[in-house]
Amino acid sequence: IIMLRVLLVEDSEFDSALIVRLLGRAGYEVESQRVETAVELQEALTKSTWDVVISDYNLPQFNAPAALAIFQQSGLDIPFIIVSGTIGEENAVALMKAGAQDYVRKENMARLPPVVARELAEVQVRKEAREAQALNQEVLSALSSQIALLDKFGMVVATNDAWNQFAKEHGPVDLERSPVGSNFMEGCRRSALKEIKESLPNIEDILSGDSTGFMTEYPCQSLRRWFLMSVTPLTRGRGGAVVYHLDVTRRRKVEDEVHDREARLRAILDTAAEGIITMNESGFIESFNKAAEQIFAYPVNEVLGQNICELIPPSSGEVSEGHFARYLEYCQPQNLGIGREVQGRRKTGQVFPMDLSLSEVRLPDRRIFTAFLRDITERKRVESALRESESNLARAQEIAHVGSYTS
Repeated sequence: IIMLRVLLVEDSEFDSALIVRLLGRAGYEVESQRVETAVELQEALTKSTWDVVISDYNLPQFNAPAALAIFQQSGLDIPFIIVSGTIGEENAVALMKAGAQDYVRKENMARLPPVVARELAEVQVRKEAREAQALNQEVLSALSSQIALLDKFGMVVATNDAWNQFAKEHGPVDLERSPVGSNFMEGCRRSALKEIKESLPNIEDILSGDSTGFMTEYPCQSLRRWFLMSVTPLTRGRGGAVVYHLDVTRRRKVEDEVHDREARLRAILDTAAEGIITMNESGFIESFNKAAEQIFAYPVNEVLGQNICELIPPSSGEVSEGHFARYLEYCQPQNLGIGREVQGRRKTGQVFPMDLSLSEVRLPDRRIFTAFLRDITERKRVESALRESESNLARAQEIAHVGSYTS
């Protein structure tokens, strides 16, 4: 049994009782009130809660069109159904156009219970839709990013609080109160920012269902800010879109600062006389300065991502493929920065002597090693020539000593 509260706009007690009896037979437990005048109807709508209003067309002091107007002023979302034996087809159509859900002739009252059931189901659908929309709005408004929903024509159908606040503070005059109901595409066309205007074809493709998404970042000089605008399909293949607008000024500032630091570091590395190579703990090269390019005769693009063993051959006894971690075992804190002599290999295959010292940086998730290299080929040549000269001098002195002894 379903509880049903029925407000009857009816002057006939007999007809009212008939309606209540029909609905009771259909499985409803009916609680009803009968009114006959505009004042009684207004009072009943104000003081009580109803599930359906059923109205006769003609009453001695009242009629259905006037009752419908009073009902609509209440703002209630419940069925308003006409039950009459005198209503003509033209009047019935006019009432339904004005907002009545249906009409039933008194000679065919058997139609009333299914009409009531159908309209109550429609009310429930609308109620659930409103609740879902309210929930969606709560979710949207909880987000700090500015979000708007567009239909397939580019009209703004919903926004969150962040979007409304931004539009109020910075939007053009026609968007100051609320952007809902405005045309987003027209706003883009009026924009003074070329990046926004240039994005129009991409947004149009999304609205028509021909694109899976679009994203752009643009500067707003008047606000001295950077913004990210992302547009994605609301429902694939059916048009409409979600516009996600975010102030990314802080992120861009951090990125610019990082870029500047990297540029300064690169300038320092590239002016260093020593070869400087950074690598991960497996020995794969991550940076390679200009001095290293000159030492090994490799352009930087050919060595990035390669293993250090390409530059320090296994034959030197220092490294072997896949065992750089073992090679780095000697690199304990007390050994960091201490130079050692190793063999290097140029791109031509030429092997040469060099000094190598390592430093280590421990990050939260990994270690980075920096190798400082110096080609000591010339120093070794001078040392060899010096040793040879000293050896020749020693032999000459020995010969002179022997000669003086024999004489």
